Amino acid sequence: MSAEKILIVEDDKHLVRLLQRSLAKLNYVVADSVSTGAQAIACAAALCPDLVLMDIILEGDIDGIEAAAEIYGRFEIPIIYLTAYSDEEFLSRAKHTVPYSYLVKPFQEAELHASIQMALHRHKENCLRISETFNHAILDSAGEGIIVYDRSLRYKVWNRFMETLTGMSAAAVIGHDTDSVTPQLGSQTISGLLGAALGGNHVVSDDIRFDITATGKKGWIVCKFSPHQLPDGKIIGVVGIIHDITERKRAEDALRSVTEATSTTTGPEFFRTLTQNLARALDMTYALVAERSHSVEHTVRTLASWKQDAFLDDSEYDVAGTPGSVAVNGKICCFEDNVQSQFPNDARLKHIDAASYVSLPVSDSRRNVIGLLAVGDSAPRKIHSWELSILKICADRAGAELERQRNIAALNLARESAEQASRAKSEFLANMSHELRTPLSAILGYCELLQREFYGPITERQQKSLSRIDESGAHLLELISDLLDFSKIEAGSIELNLVAISVETLCRSSIRLIRRNADRKNISIAYTSDLSGYTLVADKRRLKQVLINLLDNAVKFTPDGGKIGLDVTTSVDQKWACFSVWDTGVGIEPRDQDTVFQPFFQSDSSLTRVQEGAGLGLSLVCKLAKLHGGSVSLCSEKGAGSRFTVQIPLRIEARTVRDKHDADTVEGAVGVPLRAAPHAVREGTILIADDNELNVEIMREYLEGEGYDIVVAYNGVEALQRVEERIPDLIVLDVQMPEMDGLEVVRRLRLDPKTEDIPVIIVTALTMPGDRERCLAAGADQYVGKPVSPDKLTSIIASYL
Repeated sequence: MSAEKILIVEDDKHLVRLLQRSLAKLNYVVADSVSTGAQAIACAAALCPDLVLMDIILEGDIDGIEAAAEIYGRFEIPIIYLTAYSDEEFLSRAKHTVPYSYLVKPFQEAELHASIQMALHRHKENCLRISETFNHAILDSAGEGIIVYDRSLRYKVWNRFMETLTGMSAAAVIGHDTDSVTPQLGSQTISGLLGAALGGNHVVSDDIRFDITATGKKGWIVCKFSPHQLPDGKIIGVVGIIHDITERKRAEDALRSVTEATSTTTGPEFFRTLTQNLARALDMTYALVAERSHSVEHTVRTLASWKQDAFLDDSEYDVAGTPGSVAVNGKICCFEDNVQSQFPNDARLKHIDAASYVSLPVSDSRRNVIGLLAVGDSAPRKIHSWELSILKICADRAGAELERQRNIAALNLARESAEQASRAKSEFLANMSHELRTPLSAILGYCELLQREFYGPITERQQKSLSRIDESGAHLLELISDLLDFSKIEAGSIELNLVAISVETLCRSSIRLIRRNADRKNISIAYTSDLSGYTLVADKRRLKQVLINLLDNAVKFTPDGGKIGLDVTTSVDQKWACFSVWDTGVGIEPRDQDTVFQPFFQSDSSLTRVQEGAGLGLSLVCKLAKLHGGSVSLCSEKGAGSRFTVQIPLRIEARTVRDKHDADTVEGAVGVPLRAAPHAVREGTILIADDNELNVEIMREYLEGEGYDIVVAYNGVEALQRVEERIPDLIVLDVQMPEMDGLEVVRRLRLDPKTEDIPVIIVTALTMPGDRERCLAAGADQYVGKPVSPDKLTSIIASYL
């Protein structure tokens, strides 16, 4: 232990030397010796001595009493006065400086030693009392409970927080054990934690529910206990820190109840669930969520409002002059009492009898205020910070749900607009298809009759003109079909009819259909196949459409006397069937090869272009290949020809079959199985029902020429009347007719036992998705799209009669 340092303040040099010798003999250290009050103050500040021996009478302006007062007041260093006087005035002044002793000159060494020892001891006691008082003040001002236990787990410290929490004073607790003092704080749990803290050198903690009878308080505390150790590591007790987490627990429970209630709820019901559970969780009598009006300023529309045990009717109201006006301006409005006096014109506050009220803004993801959330109570109440936190969370959830519902409404509106546009487009295409196919049917029908010299002989020049009319009509029909198919694919309304088809029959049938055009240009056609003995699973009609489009393009872009070909192979990995159509034609510019499959693309878009077409063929090829799960590729060189390769998944059967829809099948005719085998002699009564007189006239003249007896009707009602007058052997029926459509005619025929077995062939210009299915579902036996040639129609009729 180091010796105490003492400062000597004395102007008598002889006495200073005596004091220095005596202090050294008594094992004290002389910090310094000075002769004035000013010097004494400066040395005290610089040297921080443990004690000052101060002469009262000093040289200079500051005497010993003034210097002592300054030193003790600033540094709390104990003072012993050295004086030869006992004057009352000096003693009275000195007394106010709180001296620790007086030494009257002359004094003995033993007297000096006793005075110094007493002064130092008294000073240490004062410091300890001050420290204890300071420590108690700190403990009592702490925002948590502080408990200290001795080794036997008896209480040594019990601060004011614990007194307030338990209603038990420190005097009643200190010296007692836990079981006798705090059984209502979960003594068993605390005992376990204390034992764990005593047995180790780590912190242990747990949440404990409490119910204090004396104070009526219920809630939760978290207790953290750590061993109280000396510097040498010896454990002499336990230190405990107690936090009241009642509000946190209440907040967690309230938030959990609201979150769980609304987690599986969306739509308008979300806001009802939110307001009901929020009011219950916060123990409020009222809760509201409202949406800001799009059109009327300062107006909101309630999405849900809950009062006590029931929902209120939704309504619109003006928030001006209400707490809601603060919320819709982006701020929180909070009143713990007398809210009605602040907003006397708010009828809603009167209706719910509100005393306390909180309203918050409801914002979207861009922080735009789109509504408000509010809670209220009929009694004054303090609004805790945790309650505000929950209200903010609920306001955010309400904003997210309201924004989600608005987005869904906007999407639905956009979807309805798109669907309406799609319906308008489909109706336009259906009408255009009908309007184009109906006159085209008459044109091609009359052209065929004239070519067959049905009305008499024609000259070679006339035959050539009719042939060109027929070709132009066929080309127009091809354009109409491509446009409709493209629209169907774009709308996603085409479904593939995957069946086993003969590869050989498919390819040769496709080549046969373009051979006439190739022969006109003296173009030779080559065909090779590694799959000629196999059947392939695909949509026959669509795959045939792909091949015909490619072969027709090859003929179109190959000069007279050139060559085209179709090669059918399998891929190297045997996973794909490859259909390659090649030609020795003009080829495609490299800059155009990336865009050639885009719809309406024309390699030559000038006003002087030679080739015809709408530019849809290759786009349809690409889309139909993709519908099969395949692809199409191009290899071309300008002036050296092109090769288009279509790959579709290879699903084959190693056996040869005859495709029942081979080259003898009537193109465009689909239906249910035939009712009977064709008759050798064509006879019978046929009812033709169609509102287009030209189409009726063509069919009538041709079928009468074939030997059939023809009955005619120009609308659905007239058709049923003709059937009543004379039951026909077969009916050829249009769909779109005045007074009654063809589908209703078929339905009525199938309900009458006398007519339910009459074969009905629908011949219509309606070729949009679903038209065929609707016709067959109504009871028709066959569906044929216009235009249909007289020969093809006769072939279909012959299969039934």
